[in-house]
Amino acid sequence: MFAAALAPRVPWPFSTVDPGLATLNSFVIIAEIFEAGMLVCFGFAWPVDVVRTLRVRRTWGKSIGFMTLILVGYLFGMTAKVMRAWGAWPEAVTALYAFNAVMVATDIAVTLYFRRRGV
Repeated sequence: MFAAALAPRVPWPFSTVDPGLATLNSFVIIAEIFEAGMLVCFGFAWPVDVVRTLRVRRTWGKSIGFMTLILVGYLFGMTAKVMRAWGAWPEAVTALYAFNAVMVATDIAVTLYFRRRGV
């Protein structure tokens, strides 16, 4: 049981397979799943908020500054994904960033529309 732990390891550049690389890849995949889950949750929340605003025609409690900050955050996230994939297609999760950015921009537009109408 402890013999494997005590056996000398060949340094990574000289070995044919790095056992730590497989572990790192699995962590990266799990992190991407969690990132996609977060974006799906937010992606569900923004359309619900837009529909609620359209239905009640009130913008009380909505902050344009906060929504703009969220929009800029999504744009930074998309930019990071595109830059990381330089020369290749970005990850599929980039589409979730784009969808959320469009939903936040729509929410800002609807909020501004109703505020200018004095509602």
